[in-house]
Amino acid sequence: MDPSAKPATLLRGARQARCIGCRAALEACVCDVLRAREAPFALHVRMHPNERFRTTNTGYLAARALRGRVHMGDEAIPAGALVLQPGARPLAPADAGAALVVVDGAWRQARRLSRRLLTRGHCAVGLPPGPPSRYALREGPPPAHYSTLEAVARACAAVGDGEAARALAALPAAFVERALAVRGMPS
Repeated sequence: MDPSAKPATLLRGARQARCIGCRAALEACVCDVLRAREAPFALHVRMHPNERFRTTNTGYLAARALRGRVHMGDEAIPAGALVLQPGARPLAPADAGAALVVVDGAWRQARRLSRRLLTRGHCAVGLPPGPPSRYALREGPPPAHYSTLEAVARACAAVGDGEAARALAALPAAFVERALAVRGMPS
């Protein structure tokens, strides 16, 4: 689709217009790849305040890619919710249907936010071992750390929802490739 024909908005602090559907720069829009699937768990995306307007943010895309019990922002998290955190016990098919909290932010911000959630009585869970992140829009993630979108895709796979996992797994590659092209960088 011609970027000039897409509905756009200029978000606070943004230097360029963004797609209303995926919040990417118009030239990097991934709405054509975004196919919402039913969430295999109650997904709660906790976004660091600085993250809301970043062009490299994938938490919003993760929430858009799933439908059903998806919550963004500061809504109450149910008692006993599972908080995704590197190094914790891996998610398993038995966790399907549970409330899953995914913290969205830069690595240091996410670590701080997840620690706060864990002090409130929620349980830490991790992702099963897998390939390293292919998210090339930010520097320095350790191999076991993933973008929010990649983490949600891998969480879907871990609880046994292969269809949702495959649908979400296509998004990060398209998002990174198009965002790098807008920056004039090879993918």
